[in-house]
Amino acid sequence: MKDYKDIWIKWLALLEMKTEFRIEILDSLHDETKAGFDSITKISTEQLTADLENEAPRPTKCDVVSSPLSAAELKSAEAEHSIHPRSINVPWCSAKEDKDFWKEILSTIEALLSFSVWGGYMLFMIAKSIDPVKERLHEIKSSSDLGNKWIENYQKDQSKSLISEINPILSLFLEQGKQGRMNQLLLAHPEITKKSYKEIKQIEKFLYWAALQGYILGLLEIKLYKESKYKK
Repeated sequence: MKDYKDIWIKWLALLEMKTEFRIEILDSLHDETKAGFDSITKISTEQLTADLENEAPRPTKCDVVSSPLSAAELKSAEAEHSIHPRSINVPWCSAKEDKDFWKEILSTIEALLSFSVWGGYMLFMIAKSIDPVKERLHEIKSSSDLGNKWIENYQKDQSKSLISEINPILSLFLEQGKQGRMNQLLLAHPEITKKSYKEIKQIEKFLYWAALQGYILGLLEIKLYKESKYKK
């Protein structure tokens, strides 16, 4: 039976490690694994950014419309999809300003997504009692096919069959890790609290997705290794 308390403590300690120790672990991984981290980070960053920028603008303290649109103006605007109907004295922030905000904090979000992928991968390794440095994972030849294997599973069912293999308790750990990354984002950019609930949930969703995919990379890497040993 797994000692989940021990796994949790070790994982949290790992996430709090100094940067140089985390870099040592990262350097011990196979190049294909590191490329997988980069790809998942890129995919999640681009999709999240697109989703956030496509959100309709909403009331803020940007400016105030002093008079409502006339019926004729409203009809024209709706036909052209050029503006949104606005009521008297309702503050309104432009879509452009909303997009600019997300661009400003993009580097922070991308860094947290990248950390989430690595964190998910390392949770798998800790749960399996695998030390990447001691096991010299960068030398495992079967990992060369890791990228293709991940794409294959994602195209098949968006990795749902692999996600179903994740222990429910470990999945809860990933959920908690997601909240930790979200707290980091809030500390770095407290103004994000002014954003909508839907936007915040989108960020949380992708932080969790990135961690899940990192876990799956670890799972696939060990599956490939076992398959290669069996073939021999």
